[in-house]
Amino acid sequence: MTPILISWPTLVVLEAMVVLQGLLAYRDGFFFPSQMLERTKAGLSFIEHAGMWADLIVLSPLLAIIVAYRGEEWSLADIMIAGVFGLAVSVGMHEQYKQIPWPEAHVQNGGLTLVGWIHVVYMAVAVGKLGLYFLSGEYTSYMWWVSLVVVGIVFVGNHMLFGSNPPEHYPGRPIENVGGWLAIAGTAGLTFGATTLRYFRVF
Repeated sequence: MTPILISWPTLVVLEAMVVLQGLLAYRDGFFFPSQMLERTKAGLSFIEHAGMWADLIVLSPLLAIIVAYRGEEWSLADIMIAGVFGLAVSVGMHEQYKQIPWPEAHVQNGGLTLVGWIHVVYMAVAVGKLGLYFLSGEYTSYMWWVSLVVVGIVFVGNHMLFGSNPPEHYPGRPIENVGGWLAIAGTAGLTFGATTLRYFRVF
């Protein structure tokens, strides 16, 4: 069996950003629910944010594998354009994130915490690398699986695993959140749509 290639520098940097978020959340008293509830009656702690676990366990390794297999195909211009695109998407996403009325490790009082700013950088890198993967280089059948995994990550990141029974201290109702479902549908449209276009060699 052929071993899976991994870009270890990519993996280390991305995982370090997730771990650093956790350490800062602990410092701020927002890592464990018990810590958070000493500061506020309602909110979501870092350890309960399933999106952070998805970043740590799934997204970072996925991006490291993508870079290992496809990174040499990307020109400096491609990387710069993808970086700007990724940053724009990440900033826009976090602008929406800031609108939640309850505190979390990443967002408090209508603004981003240091944890949140690190996540801005993390997501900018992630979106940029995924953009390069889907829009630059040759089509491969793995794109369908990557699309499915990315949609799953967005599903998890929008707290849909809480279903209709989120923690008592969490005021959100993800399963009823139209914005969350739109994010999932939009991600599916972009990833599977790009893969379909690449399959038919539209570009």
